[in-house]
Amino acid sequence: MRRIVAQGPGATLLSPSAHPLHLALADSLHLRVRFLTPSIVRVFVGAHDAEATSHVCVADGGDVPWQGRPLEDHSRFPDAVAVAVKEHTALRIVLASSIVQVTVHLETHLRLSMARVDTGDVFYEDVAHGAYVFDACKARHVCIRHADEEFYGLGEASGPLNRARRRYRIDAKDAMGYDADSTDPLCASQPHPRRNAR
Repeated sequence: MRRIVAQGPGATLLSPSAHPLHLALADSLHLRVRFLTPSIVRVFVGAHDAEATSHVCVADGGDVPWQGRPLEDHSRFPDAVAVAVKEHTALRIVLASSIVQVTVHLETHLRLSMARVDTGDVFYEDVAHGAYVFDACKARHVCIRHADEEFYGLGEASGPLNRARRRYRIDAKDAMGYDADSTDPLCASQPHPRRNAR
C-alpha cells in the first residue's frame, strides 16, 4: 500500500447535517467529528471500514464486555448536544458547542483545530501539512506542541509523570532490559494521554 496523506480539497459531506460531521476524503479516507458532550469531541480519521470494526472497552459500572463496544456506540452519551454550524464552505467547516469550537480546515491537507468558545484560545491544532498520514500497517498523526504544555498518561511507563518534550513510540510488546529513565513503554498498547496547556 502506498503512503496516503489525508487531503482536504474535494471533501464530500456524507452526513445529512453538519453534526455529527461525516466527510469522505480522497483515497477512501473518512473524517467523522461528533460532540459527545459540550466538552468532549470524538474525531475519527481513517478508512471507513476501520471505524466499523474498532471497539472500545469502557465499563458502565460492571465488567467490560469481552468484545468491547463498537466505536460508534454512543449509548453512554444519550443526551443530544446543541452544536451550531458557524461556517460551512468548501475550505472550512466550523462547529461549536457551548464550550468547544472545532474547525476543520480543508484548504490543502486535512487539519483540525479546537478552541475555547468563551475566550477563543486555541488549545489544540494539527500541523498544516501532513497531519494525518497512512501507510500499509501504520498511521501517523502530528499536532503542534507548545513549550508550556504538560502531557500525562502513557499506560505502564517508566520515568517522570509529565511526558512533555520527549518522543515516544507506542508498541505493544515487552521491552526487556528497559532503561527506566529513557525507554518507553514497558507494556502499554492503549495509551490515554491527557494534554494540559498551562
